[in-house]
Amino acid sequence: MQHEGQLLYVPEHWFHAVVNVDDVVAISMQNVSKHTAELRLVQAKDLETLKAATERYPMRADVFFTYARALLKADKKANCGTAIPEFQKALELDSRFVLARVELAKCVEVIEGPQEAAEELLRALNLNPFSFSTRREIAMLLTRWPDHDFTKAPGMEDWSKDKWVVGPFEDVYQMIKANLDLQQLTS
Repeated sequence: MQHEGQLLYVPEHWFHAVVNVDDVVAISMQNVSKHTAELRLVQAKDLETLKAATERYPMRADVFFTYARALLKADKKANCGTAIPEFQKALELDSRFVLARVELAKCVEVIEGPQEAAEELLRALNLNPFSFSTRREIAMLLTRWPDHDFTKAPGMEDWSKDKWVVGPFEDVYQMIKANLDLQQLTS
């Protein structure tokens, strides 16, 4: 048991858990050397290296997520079918990975349609009702599909454009793109 004023060092790659038995204020930090092979793999930009990272680190949700996003960046329409299993693997490893669910929804929209994408976004919203990324993607989905009635599905009764999209959405989207710090902090 750790007591007030004590410091605990957990080496890189050591699995650990924390249980707070009382109210606490704690500070934690993760430091990965920029020279480690792991970091070079995980932060790689090319698909071949990222695919190798998923094989080397099969229990890291962030690695599968990064690989799936890189597939989409290369060619969204062509790679959605390939990215979906990678997002799903990330979610199997971490079921509360909201951003993975949002990105999965974007691919599901391309392959299966808006209603299926909305169901994924609803799952993300239920995980974190304050997620800016989820709310932004719901508004974008409603904007892309103005004639689709999402309100008939359970949990989506308030999913109408007038409740989720304020003003001309293009202006809001341009504001978000212009303020990258806000987007990164809230994703």
